Amino acid sequence: MDDDLDQLVQAGLTPFQALSAATRTPGEFVHRYVPAADEFGTIAPGKSADLLLLESNPLVSIRNIRQPLGVMVRGRWLEGRELQAMAEAPVPAYNRVLRLEKAFQRTLGENGAKEAIRELKSDSQSGERLPESFVNALGYQMINAKKLEDAVALFTFNTEQHPDSWNAYDSLGEAFLDSGRYDLAILNYQRSLALNPKNSGAFETLKKASALTPGQN
Repeated sequence: MDDDLDQLVQAGLTPFQALSAATRTPGEFVHRYVPAADEFGTIAPGKSADLLLLESNPLVSIRNIRQPLGVMVRGRWLEGRELQAMAEAPVPAYNRVLRLEKAFQRTLGENGAKEAIRELKSDSQSGERLPESFVNALGYQMINAKKLEDAVALFTFNTEQHPDSWNAYDSLGEAFLDSGRYDLAILNYQRSLALNPKNSGAFETLKKASALTPGQN
């Protein structure tokens, strides 16, 4: 959720709009369209006691969402120290993935995608993978920063780690399209559609990419 809010703000929403998109708006949608569902996403008398108390104002910086003083869950108050203990409790394999993520992101910022990928492959154990959504988010950060080669490298790496993900191929197709490599964009959009024929966005983009490629019908 923290990463999603960051991306919404990076995409142009204000912190208030991003918070509404994550809380009030889905609550209203579910209440309206899901039979017998209670409304959630706002703080008011009679609502479920599920809320987050922050150390600093998230309207000043959306990253303040990462600094909770505590959380109320179904009427039970959890102090920050309890949350920290819970965060440190997961199995060792999960903690190791978190460490790999931090190292990967640090190397990406300092030395670029190819070095981050090389370092990860060298340090990771057999069967270990970074979460698809994590790598995908970094890829779009590179696109927004106009670092298209880094974006292509990250999305390519994501398809290698998650070869059955239609979304990974869709994202790689977008990076190739943005960098003007229409033939490779077409190839990856076709792979995405083969995995998910309902990906209407890929179908429409595929038609546009085909029109931009000489010799394509």
